[in-house]
Amino acid sequence: MHPKGAGIHHYHSTLYALDGKSTLNPGAIKNKLLTAMKGKIIAQTELVVVYERK
Repeated sequence: MHPKGAGIHHYHSTLYALDGKSTLNPGAIKNKLLTAMKGKIIAQTELVVVYERK
């Protein structure tokens, strides 16, 4: 899916390294995932992708 309209768009993604496997079922909502990750995050980084539509 491409953003509508011309201009520069930014997409932010966060990658987490955890100290173990998740016990959540696939398709869990974001809030449940973030709650389950508390205390298990050993590192994290953010990836920003810049897209320009002319």
